[in-house]
Amino acid sequence: MLLRLIRLTLSMILPVVIANGALAQETPSPHGSRIVVVADSLTRKPLSFASAVFRDTRKGVIADLDGKLLLKFPLPGQTLTISRIGYQSKRIKPSDLPDTVFLAPSTAALKEVVVKASDQSDPRADWIIRQTIAHKPANDPDNLSSYSYTSYNKLIADMATKGEKVSLSDSTHRHLFLIESVIAHAFKKPLLRQETVKAQKISGLKNGWMLGLATQLQYFSFYPDNFSLLGIPYFNPVSAKYRGDYVFHLVDSLKDEDGSQTWIISFRPRRNKFGIELLKGELHIHEQDFGIVNVIASPLTSNGMFNIGFRQQYRRVGDRWFPAQLNTDIAMTPNQNDDSSSKAKTLQISARTYLQDISLDSLKSGRSFGNYRYSIAPGADDQAAGYWESHRAIRLDSLDLNTYHFMDSLVKNDPDIRKANFRTDVIGDLVNGQIPIGKINLIINRLINYNRYEGLRLGGGFVTNTRFSPDLRLGVYAGYGFADHSVKYGGLFEILTGYDKEVTYGVRYSQDIELIGSNGFKSTPFINYLTLLAKHADSVQRVEVYRTGRLARIIQARLYIDYQNRTFTEGYHFLDPVKQSIQYNGLHFAEAGANFSTDFKQGLFKLGNLAINSLDNQPKHFLELEVKTGKALDAGSSVSYQKVEGRYTRRWSLGRPGKIVAILEGGKVWGDLPYGMLFSNLGTYDPYSVVIPATFQTMRWNEFVNDAYAALFVNYETGYLIQRHERYGVSLVFAQNTGIGALASPQLQVGISAHPMNQLYTEAGFGIRLRTTKRNYGLMAFYRYGNYQLNKTADNLSVRAVLQ
Repeated sequence: MLLRLIRLTLSMILPVVIANGALAQETPSPHGSRIVVVADSLTRKPLSFASAVFRDTRKGVIADLDGKLLLKFPLPGQTLTISRIGYQSKRIKPSDLPDTVFLAPSTAALKEVVVKASDQSDPRADWIIRQTIAHKPANDPDNLSSYSYTSYNKLIADMATKGEKVSLSDSTHRHLFLIESVIAHAFKKPLLRQETVKAQKISGLKNGWMLGLATQLQYFSFYPDNFSLLGIPYFNPVSAKYRGDYVFHLVDSLKDEDGSQTWIISFRPRRNKFGIELLKGELHIHEQDFGIVNVIASPLTSNGMFNIGFRQQYRRVGDRWFPAQLNTDIAMTPNQNDDSSSKAKTLQISARTYLQDISLDSLKSGRSFGNYRYSIAPGADDQAAGYWESHRAIRLDSLDLNTYHFMDSLVKNDPDIRKANFRTDVIGDLVNGQIPIGKINLIINRLINYNRYEGLRLGGGFVTNTRFSPDLRLGVYAGYGFADHSVKYGGLFEILTGYDKEVTYGVRYSQDIELIGSNGFKSTPFINYLTLLAKHADSVQRVEVYRTGRLARIIQARLYIDYQNRTFTEGYHFLDPVKQSIQYNGLHFAEAGANFSTDFKQGLFKLGNLAINSLDNQPKHFLELEVKTGKALDAGSSVSYQKVEGRYTRRWSLGRPGKIVAILEGGKVWGDLPYGMLFSNLGTYDPYSVVIPATFQTMRWNEFVNDAYAALFVNYETGYLIQRHERYGVSLVFAQNTGIGALASPQLQVGISAHPMNQLYTEAGFGIRLRTTKRNYGLMAFYRYGNYQLNKTADNLSVRAVLQ
């Protein structure tokens, strides 16, 4: 999710804080009406969705997210009751009405509303929620054929001492940090999204990079069953999947000017339900179409690092409710175990989003959507003052203006800070695992490496960067393995072309090793333990011509042709399929192939040399396919082949019961190939190791050799069975792995045990996972049973750590 990048980006900038919103009236009142702000008497902050009801008519209005009430007075003598859940209400005559009405918190009132003696929902509230869920298909914006809107976004940051009321903005008359952005949004069902930053201003920075997107801290509607805030998943109470985990109470109802009702419903988890993924708060539901009108929500418990609260306001666009304003508040709390935390600084963020120019079902074609969801428009950092004035939904106050002035002056007068402005190309280099040194980059993973065949491998690698040329890339590397006592080296030449340099054409040469049974699959952990622990390899000299880029927006593709001089190692030989009297110690191949992968979404964004296809390391769907064809070039050889291998990963969230991950993969070779090019990498056994996904944990390394195989890996993790609020949670993990294979001509493989997996291979796993506020710990045991069960019980068992 983009939210993970936002969290990373904000941590790179500085710690940040929720700023106090100004209560000053900003919007002119329509004729015959008046705007009044409702605020908390202690914090002086606006109270979203406070209500004002005329006593005689029972009609009224609900404040917006900024606590503003637009009041019309048909009868001057009417008494107005202003109230809010958890606060003492006030009755005021219009003649006595101040610009700001302060309500005092009422602990008793809050307990009466939220904590009922019964852990059961009110029948009326439960019926309303059921109807709201039933009407979700008609009300969810993402079920529209298309929509577009422009959002004005503002993020302010401050810092305050825990337990004290004075924040940085109170004492210095400025915020710690300030970001504004104007973003154009477009959506076309089912998959296409486009979000373009048209303007961005970041206090203290001339080049905003992608920071304008950091103003978007929540998904724009409350309809998905599951959604994330800063990468943390939450369970929506307005969902058939999770409704049973919550208690609902009808708190109040309010008549609109046309006489229709809006129901106000509080919700909280049931008392036996715990977890940071559960929410508490308030929903406003309209009676005519059971559409969501307003939302206030926050997690039931803190995750130990920060507290999050968010609010949403909807308005009618045509005949449906559509989001109009989104507020997100985040307080980063000190370490709870720190004795000095009572005086520690609390970091906070306050983000506001206002939707404008909303258009529904207006996009007839998807041609305007690009390969990447997020982009920065040219000139976004240099928009004129007039552009900002026409798009700001709220005026800048004195704190905002002082923040821009102070931060810009600080950067202007300090050369060291000015040099620290964001450089997109440098960030792209670092994300790609490279350290920029002038016009070349040091490739980090070429410095030191390890696998069981080479042992420790030391070396170096360099590649030119965009400071050398934005259109060309040159690279070289070399390394030495201390176990195989051989030098490896290579180089590349690439041309970057297409819109925003999205397509790469390249030529690569290498004299290196290729681990036995390796494939081009990308769905591997950050550390590829399959490569790290591999034991066998071929020596391969390769010259390759290739093209990389995206196809049909959602597919990453790599097309190539190559020449290989493959030398077999460790005493292995391969017999010619037709002339079996001919024995090969190596072969020369010409090969053409393609690798495809997709999570069925557009790429996330591309800016300069930084391309992020996805920040979601656990997509719901992920498909990978590798196809190739080739022929041996050696005189008299009859070796030719076609090879296909694919993997499909599917994840299901079951809500509180847990989650399931299933990986289905398989491959087929038409023709005969030497050992190193067949499918032999399914087993990763060690008595004690780490779980390596999509492999058999009890199968020995290269135990079976196949030219056709199919395998299914299923993992089920329960929801938390034991949980102590935010302190820790315990869940169980179950696994079942099954596979079968075949090998047409095992007699061609000389010097190895070429046994096919021609019967069903089965293993089962069981484990436990412990989550704390800082990290996850997991331990699993796998047992081999069925057709390939070994005689000794201990030989069938493998104990694995689960790393995440």
